Amino acid sequence: MQDIKIRPSGRVVGGWAVAGALTVFYGFVLPGSDTAAGALSLFVLVAVVAAAAWTWPIPEQPALLNRGAVRWVLVAALLMAAILSVLPLMSFVTGKAGGYGGLYDPSSAWLEYIKLAGVCCAFCLGFRIAMSYDAARKALDALLIMGGVWAFVCIVMHILDPNGIYGVMKMGAGRLTGAFSSPNSAGTLFGALSVLALGRTLGRFRALKGRPLIERIDLLFVTIWLLSLAALILSLSRGAIAATLLATAIMLFLLFLSGRRRRFSVRAAGITGIGVGVLLVGVFATPLSAVMDRMYQLETDFAARAQIFSSHYEVAIRQPFFGFGLGSFNAVNETIISEANYRDLSVIRAAHNVYLQWLEETGLMGLAGLILLNLSILVPMLRAIWRQDRAGAHLTAIVGAYLVFILHGLTDYAFQESALTVFVALMLGCGLAIASNQNTTRPH
Repeated sequence: MQDIKIRPSGRVVGGWAVAGALTVFYGFVLPGSDTAAGALSLFVLVAVVAAAAWTWPIPEQPALLNRGAVRWVLVAALLMAAILSVLPLMSFVTGKAGGYGGLYDPSSAWLEYIKLAGVCCAFCLGFRIAMSYDAARKALDALLIMGGVWAFVCIVMHILDPNGIYGVMKMGAGRLTGAFSSPNSAGTLFGALSVLALGRTLGRFRALKGRPLIERIDLLFVTIWLLSLAALILSLSRGAIAATLLATAIMLFLLFLSGRRRRFSVRAAGITGIGVGVLLVGVFATPLSAVMDRMYQLETDFAARAQIFSSHYEVAIRQPFFGFGLGSFNAVNETIISEANYRDLSVIRAAHNVYLQWLEETGLMGLAGLILLNLSILVPMLRAIWRQDRAGAHLTAIVGAYLVFILHGLTDYAFQESALTVFVALMLGCGLAIASNQNTTRPH
């Protein structure tokens, strides 16, 4: 007698999409999610939801073990785990040999390892709740709607209290910060959300070609795009705005590639883009003028960043292979503070360059593992976009949103905000699941 497989209903699939989005939302609204207590509470919740999702029947197209992309990610993850497992010993040994003994802090390292485990749980949660096209569409839409709600809440809170958050004074008074530690981190999030919403809007518009114009434009996604842009501009983050513009341009190029076999008018698209750009500049003229005022501070800020980068690069290359150990940044920073760099180094708690700090803490081995892990996730998505046999528009939007984090990571530390790493990991988990789904149906 043939077994009958009972597929979960659409409500169950939608329920897991909402659960994933609410988990991320909890991280956003949590004050001090970058502190040890806040990060631990967030990652415990993520681990619980991920464990529940993996024990619940969710439709798979195809089954997990038949997905080739998963094997490459597992290999890269195991290699990264091997590097991180020997990192404490190698950091201690090389530190003693090079005269930097005592900089490795086991308690800080354990916290960072727990955070990395939480990020893995968030990635697995995103992958699990997007293992069919219907589930993937619902998961991505739930994440977008949640982001739009948070953008609206942040804008309202900023209007009511531009100098604080939850009634407490914040860093970067007068700039939209949300519940994050820095306005620049808020800018990174809302820049990524604006790219994600725009990609989703354009993907739907293209997929519904031939239908009436009003049906092709999804007002919900357009609203989320505008809210995210408004929150981005109110953050006054120059780096986040620049990263968003560049990521948007790359995403539009990828959309063009994914639709290269269809009739496409470059002239019409260009005219439309210019018109929308002029309209947005008119609508956001006031906050954009504040962004331009901050441009006059570029020289001063550039000098401070250059001092931070040069000081930490000089010490990073003294232990180039395994670094000083995870969580060692503060100890290293306090060691290298001098009279010449005191003004710039005494007030920071991150290198303002994610890759430089990762190099300093994990060395070239850790940096190579990180690059390989990212490639194992991104390459299947880019291949799916190129082949046009997957949900290309969804993947293009995800890649574009991730690019905002990658680019802004060169000058800031949004990747190190626990709530934002959960958002990124869940989004990438959804992306890998979409890229490995074997189904010719394109979700709208």
